This record gives sequence, C-alpha cells and structure tokens, in this order.
Amino acid sequence: MNGFSQTDIFTMALGLTDPWRATNVEMVRSEKHPDKMEVHITVDY
Repeated sequence: MNGFSQTDIFTMALGLTDPWRATNVEMVRSEKHPDKMEVHITVDY
C-alpha cells in the first residue's frame, strides 16, 4: 500500500482543497437501475 486512503484518493481526484475533503466513500446498488452500482461520496470540512 502506498499510504493513501480511499478517501484521500477521492479528495485529490475531485480537486478538493483544504479544508474540504472526502470523508466517506461507499458503493450502493442503484435504485433506478438495480443491476448497477453507484458511488456515494461524503465531503466535509
């Protein structure tokens, strides 16, 4: 592992800057398309 958490990677990928950061990432089944998954990202400061 390279020392980055999953939330750190999403924080960088979304271009968030201090004090904002991704604090939670979860995969959930889509309500509209149950055969597909969605990524829900919580952003906090």
